[in-house]
Amino acid sequence: MQLQAVEKAISQAKKTFIHNHIENWLEPGETVTKQALQDLRDISKYL
Repeated sequence: MQLQAVEKAISQAKKTFIHNHIENWLEPGETVTKQALQDLRDISKYL
């Protein structure tokens, strides 16, 4: 039971880290288009 709680907490931390990175560090520009950024946001919902 405790192991499941730890696994869930780690999974949530990974999701939070990825969402934070997408929102705060990636910007549309030369290498990342607005559409690519939106695609990353959409895909990250399924993590």
